[in-house]
Amino acid sequence: MRGGGISAILGVICFVCALGIYQIFFCTGICVFILYMIKETLEEKYDWKGFFRAGLRLLFLGIAVLLLYMGILKVCLTVFHVELSSYKNLDTMGVVPLGEYIRRLGNAYGAFFNPNAFVEDRPYPVSSAWLYGLILFLLAGCLVLVLSDTSRRNRRAAAQFVLLMILFPAAAELAFVLSGDCYSLNFFGHYFIYVLLAMLAARIYRMRGYRWALQAAVWTVLCLNVVFGKYSNTCYLKANLLCENAKSYCTVLITRIQSADGYAADLPVVFIEPRRKAVLNGVPEAFASVVTKPYGTSSIINAYSWTTFMIQWCGYNPTVLPQEDYVEREEVKNMPVYPDAGSIQIVDGAVVVKFAEPEH
Repeated sequence: MRGGGISAILGVICFVCALGIYQIFFCTGICVFILYMIKETLEEKYDWKGFFRAGLRLLFLGIAVLLLYMGILKVCLTVFHVELSSYKNLDTMGVVPLGEYIRRLGNAYGAFFNPNAFVEDRPYPVSSAWLYGLILFLLAGCLVLVLSDTSRRNRRAAAQFVLLMILFPAAAELAFVLSGDCYSLNFFGHYFIYVLLAMLAARIYRMRGYRWALQAAVWTVLCLNVVFGKYSNTCYLKANLLCENAKSYCTVLITRIQSADGYAADLPVVFIEPRRKAVLNGVPEAFASVVTKPYGTSSIINAYSWTTFMIQWCGYNPTVLPQEDYVEREEVKNMPVYPDAGSIQIVDGAVVVKFAEPEH
């Protein structure tokens, strides 16, 4: 901000490189902008003209970042002849109606105060939900104290601080505005809630000598990390059980395929309805509430990448033919469903595995 054109250019280049790593880093950059202006405002660096000039400058920097990134991206896609697929509606930015943006903005503010109600995979499981509520309570207390101190010294700075705090929830949950439908993707900006709490608590300690604000923030965040640490171990345990179940399932499946009458290693394989397998070896009920993305409470066995899993963990990589060429054949229609006897047969030079009746 103070280094002139060279620093701005370098900042834009670094920001563009960050977007090249992961597009959602745009949200973190906006949060950094807002926190920087909060810091400068509390230090009474701005009059009203300087305040809006700083905001517009950061806005133009953000626009420059997006334009440069999109330009580089377009060149790379053209040179390498590839298409950029959509993920979580990120390609809808700028092409949805105003009413949709208003709805997304409302969801962003809602997710700031109650993430579990707006984020599909409940980012604050078990007791961490009320700890997050305590974080918001501490944040509100710190805001009141900082605003009180600032307004006594400089009402203009206090008003500027209020404006920035109104914008902060939207910046922290900006991924909702960009895509409208998020899970923990949006937490790249959400983490700055804790940065803001630490910044305000440290300021209260410097201005008033109140150690309690800083200590309460530190201990609450520490307790939250302990809860997350314990929960993450539970998630890893469930993921390990899902992995072992899938390995057992795939091992049995491969054995039965290779045991089919007339089997040869060079025969292609046809999987009929592979995403609708009857899963007999699920996870224990105690793990039902434990969310492991992207599988949720389901099994890896029916995941979209189950064939990749079979290659990586079982070393089985057959040539797979599309089911559309086989589902209407009478011999396939008469086959039972896996794992029943006869659900794996050689049909016209291919091993057909029927997991479920085709959906029409």
